[in-house]
Amino acid sequence: MSRTAVVAPRLRPGQPIDDYEILWLIAESGASTLYLVRPWHDHQFLRNLSRWGLGLRLWLVGSSTEHAKKLQLGVLKIARPEFASNLHDEHEYLARKQYTHTNLVQMYSRRFDVSTRRRHRDIAFVALTTTTGQLRCPYLVLAYEPGIALEALLSHRRQHPLPGPIVVAMALQVASALAHLHQQGLVHHDVKPANILLRQTAPLWQATAPNVVLLDLGAADRLDQPHHCSIYGTRLYLPPESLRETNPDPASIQVDIYSLGRTLYELLTGSLEAESTVELRDIRRQQPRVRQRNTTVSPALDALIADATQRDVVQRRIVVPSITDLIERLANTPEAKQSARYRHLTMRRLAARLGVVFVLGFVFVSAMAFMLLPLHLSAEVPFPPATVTPLGGTPTASATATTSPQPMTPTPFPTSTRVPTSTPTKPRHTS
Repeated sequence: MSRTAVVAPRLRPGQPIDDYEILWLIAESGASTLYLVRPWHDHQFLRNLSRWGLGLRLWLVGSSTEHAKKLQLGVLKIARPEFASNLHDEHEYLARKQYTHTNLVQMYSRRFDVSTRRRHRDIAFVALTTTTGQLRCPYLVLAYEPGIALEALLSHRRQHPLPGPIVVAMALQVASALAHLHQQGLVHHDVKPANILLRQTAPLWQATAPNVVLLDLGAADRLDQPHHCSIYGTRLYLPPESLRETNPDPASIQVDIYSLGRTLYELLTGSLEAESTVELRDIRRQQPRVRQRNTTVSPALDALIADATQRDVVQRRIVVPSITDLIERLANTPEAKQSARYRHLTMRRLAARLGVVFVLGFVFVSAMAFMLLPLHLSAEVPFPPATVTPLGGTPTASATATTSPQPMTPTPFPTSTRVPTSTPTKPRHTS
């Protein structure tokens, strides 16, 4: 009988978790849920006010790395119970100084000095209430990196390819992080656009050099003592030797080389072909070349991606034996010698966001004025008193219709202004 996975409920904004405050949901996947958090503040009004202000700023102009450090923002990663071991492995790797790299995600405690705070912990358990009872889920606190994942970036661009110089600049940084992991005897094993985040190091409208960070070490494995014995990772980015039903190859650096090649292919073409697991296992099946779908790519970069995504692992080991060779070939491509500048938000989109804020502010001010204006007029200018017109008389003001109490004075009955006429009498007849 198959075991049904328990779905953990979502945490609400403002909810405390140890010494952190949940701000809002960032992303949700089948293995974990990510929340933006910050240090807990005891004053509820200030918490709500600052949370709303922070949300408006992040939506309008975003946040830079320095701004995130100033606010001590973090990411709370809650794993499902069936993926608890992956979260513990990720914490074990990131807690060691030897795995620290500029383009790798960091622990919250490594970026901020929280050793004096007793309740600040990088990994712990949180009790969540479900329909079946209490559910203890492990969570990990990471340093927040403002930016956008490359998968979301492609979606915002409607699957249009990224410029070649920007892709090569980002690939060199990811390859540098992978080379550092390989030197420490670790394989990432899940390189894909969703796990590569383009940092925001400047305001959204300012063009800067791309700066990326490699995320999610939950699927990482050691080269000397691999402990994964089944297919794990994202199938669309795994090589055929890792997708075999029986006796898949253990973790090796070739897995990261192939995954990085597939990632470059998707960034330069906009999408990957929809292939089934059987087609991905077929070493005789080769994907179309990048230049067939994007003619702006140089032949050198096209050949490098074709070698890195070679389905036959024996041939791949010959043409790209290590991640260092891939870095050298990337650095010698024409795209690597071109200027790479990227702007997170164009001026047109910024003007559109400002326009939305202006319209919402105008509607809010108009609504408040519409509600408060009648009250103001009733307090300053009283309504004219109602008049009562007696029968045959002149109009008089009613004492009870005025807004302020007035002394009651007797109102004389109005006199008629008509001139009475004499009643004609019949003449007398005398006999």
